[in-house]
Amino acid sequence: MKRKVLHMADKKCAVGLVVLTDLPGIGTVAVLRRRGDVNPETGKSESYPGGCQVTAHGGAEKNEELVDVLKRELQEELGELGFALGNQEHVELSRLETDEKIVVTYGVHIPAEKFPIVFLPAGGVEGIQNLREFDKQQGVTDRRVIAMFPDEKEAIKKAFEMLGA
Repeated sequence: MKRKVLHMADKKCAVGLVVLTDLPGIGTVAVLRRRGDVNPETGKSESYPGGCQVTAHGGAEKNEELVDVLKRELQEELGELGFALGNQEHVELSRLETDEKIVVTYGVHIPAEKFPIVFLPAGGVEGIQNLREFDKQQGVTDRRVIAMFPDEKEAIKKAFEMLGA
């Protein structure tokens, strides 16, 4: 991605990233974030609570480079996962420019084996394999297999029992 500097002191500037990944049995999916009731940065009510937005999105500070805004927002919203995503090659998907603002959204497609998130339905708990039965160095080579330490599997099972809908 080319490094672009924002020099629009009179305009609000924002940048976002939509992440695509591949889920076994489903195919390519977009990773969206659901807006909460409260904005964690301001402590005020969130606009459009319950709505979805791209994986990460946020505003630029004066003269901040787009790539730096993107990396900062990814880290703020997704922690270490955001740091890893911020270092991927991104493609500009959309740009909205008005007299008041500029909003740029990038995209990245992360292969499932490089995107460390697994969506496990409640019915999948029993299929979790014991991670200790795998070679410690080689690990789980088939990314369709879900393997966890036994205590974590039990915690997942209990979470579904206690917290599941």
